[in-house]
Amino acid sequence: MPKAFKLAISIGLIGLLFVFVDWRETFAVFTDVSPSGLIMCLVALTFGYLISAWKWQILLAAHDVMAGFAMLLKTYWVAAFFGNFLPSNFGGDVVRFSMMRHVGRPSEIVASLFVERLTGFFILLCFCLVGLTIRPDHFQMAGFVPLLWFGVAAFIIMLICLRFLPGQVQRLVGLLRIGHLPFVDKVEKIINKLSESINHYRGEPKEVTQALLLSVLFYLSIILSYSLTISAFGLSVSPTMMFVIVPLIILVSTLPITLNGIGLAEGSIVILFSQAGLSPEQGLAVGILYRGLVMLTSLAGAPLWMTMRAQHKIAAE
Repeated sequence: MPKAFKLAISIGLIGLLFVFVDWRETFAVFTDVSPSGLIMCLVALTFGYLISAWKWQILLAAHDVMAGFAMLLKTYWVAAFFGNFLPSNFGGDVVRFSMMRHVGRPSEIVASLFVERLTGFFILLCFCLVGLTIRPDHFQMAGFVPLLWFGVAAFIIMLICLRFLPGQVQRLVGLLRIGHLPFVDKVEKIINKLSESINHYRGEPKEVTQALLLSVLFYLSIILSYSLTISAFGLSVSPTMMFVIVPLIILVSTLPITLNGIGLAEGSIVILFSQAGLSPEQGLAVGILYRGLVMLTSLAGAPLWMTMRAQHKIAAE
């Protein structure tokens, strides 16, 4: 979907929120924000960066790609900063690849990014399925059951593709080779290397298990950051409902129809938290503040990028 359409959908969704939710009452909620609560939320979000960099380091090490934790953390932060302006949730992965492709074979870097996303998505679906088990009525009232099963189906399809796609690609390459197209050999080489790098993780159960466990810790940190954002307003939602609601918000935000999930996340927050005791105005305030805190945390990536760029120029000279 073109970036302009995603931007238009995001603007439209935000506009609808301010039409159906009293924006005056929403901004009135901000008068009760606790500065200490904001700081704690920023710390929780920063902890998420640390977990993600650690997870990526483990997956790279499975390919004997030795990358320093500090470098990976800086790269993650820079990618998060640029991700605020890129058209999809995966835009940051492109930035990370471009910054780290020199540390190993490109196929290994791409494979690490893919498996990182795959393990994270699997744990996210597990969180959502546990939430469905705990509060099935909440899912049904919010109308998110079809989305959850769509996510499960998408994950299964991804696994099937991983198992059978290489063989199908080989057949396609064979058909293209009949036409003596000049790029076929190069495409086949790239696909084979990428497939080999991804399949390599089948023989690394320890690293994959560690990645899964760190994904659990990462999503718990996100749940905590949402809880701290709500607490910063002097509001409260039960831990059980936080466990049920936040993974759903994240799942909805991954739909590639808006700019970086803007509008989708905020709309989900209003709908879901209104069933947990918050008013729509309070829910929208939480969504706006959380979005702002996420962007504020990512701003550290800007000076890091300028510093790394300057060091690269000096090294090149």
